[in-house]
Amino acid sequence: MGLSNKELEIVANIVLYHDAEVPREHHLSYRNLAYHEKIIVSKLAAILKLANSLDISHRRKITQVEILRKNGALLFNARVNQDILLEEWVFAQRSDFFEEITGLRPVLKKIG
Repeated sequence: MGLSNKELEIVANIVLYHDAEVPREHHLSYRNLAYHEKIIVSKLAAILKLANSLDISHRRKITQVEILRKNGALLFNARVNQDILLEEWVFAQRSDFFEEITGLRPVLKKIG
């Protein structure tokens, strides 16, 4: 059981854009994708960017996350056991792309 060449190309693009970079038409690997594949890459990269930001320090400061949709926002209620200033900053930096792709504004809220 494996991935086709096209599936590998999609996964490679998602991984490419998981950090600070966002997909752009001038990027050759992204430009070569079909329209529906670009949608898949953009949505999954946006999700991965936010997920990655929640443990950007790799210290497991956030122990639990509950996600709720409310009034055009996606609330990330995060149970924390340490200061998450870095995670909050990176989350905020990556929120614009998520909102652009999904139409929902992600909001990180500390609990605990």
